[in-house]
Amino acid sequence: GGVVAVDELSLELRRGETTALIGPNGAGKTTALRLIAGAAAPDAGSIALGGTDVTARPTAERVRLGIARTLQSTAVFPELTALEDVLVGRTARRRYTGLGRTALATPKARREGAGAEAAALEALALVGLEGEADTPTLELTTSQRRLVALAAALATAPQVLLVDELAAGAGADELASITRALDRTRQRGIAVLVVEHNLGLVRR
Repeated sequence: GGVVAVDELSLELRRGETTALIGPNGAGKTTALRLIAGAAAPDAGSIALGGTDVTARPTAERVRLGIARTLQSTAVFPELTALEDVLVGRTARRRYTGLGRTALATPKARREGAGAEAAALEALALVGLEGEADTPTLELTTSQRRLVALAAALATAPQVLLVDELAAGAGADELASITRALDRTRQRGIAVLVVEHNLGLVRR
C-alpha cells in the first residue's frame, strides 16, 4: 500500500560500459543514484567500488575514490565561465589549495593549478565544448549547461559516472551531442550509469 523505492536492487557497473536505468516517475531511479553517490543512506544492503565497501563513506570521500554524479537540475554557477565551472569540479582532486597557498602562489599550488586547468579543458573537449571555455555559463543553452555539469563531473577523474536525465528537453541536434559525449566517456574506460526518460538516447 505504500511507495517502495529501490527495493531488492542488484546492479553491477563495469568500466567501459554504459548502463541505462529506466522506469516511471517515482520508481526510485534518482534514489538509486543518491544511494550510490552517498547522498542518501541505504536501509540495508551494500555498495562497493571495486573491492572497497563504500556503504558508510561520505559523498566527498566517494568522489575522491572515483564516484561522480550529475544532478537532474542544470547545476552550474551562473557567474562563472564554462572553464571556471569545470575547475570547481576539479577541486576534488587538488591537494594544495586553500587561501594561504593561493595568496602566496606556492610552486606546488602553481603546478597543481596549471594541471587542473589542463584537466578542465580536456573535460570540456570530451563533451564537445572546447570552444566555449571562456563563455559565461548564462550565455550557454540549457543543453550546453548540462554538458558543462557533465564536464565538471568528469574533471574529478571518476571511475564511475552517474548521470541523471541529461537529455531532458533536448532536441535532435542536442541529443546527438549528448550521445557523443557519453560515448567518449565510456571509451575512456569509465563505468557510466544513465538515468533517462528519453528513450531515443537510451536506444543510442
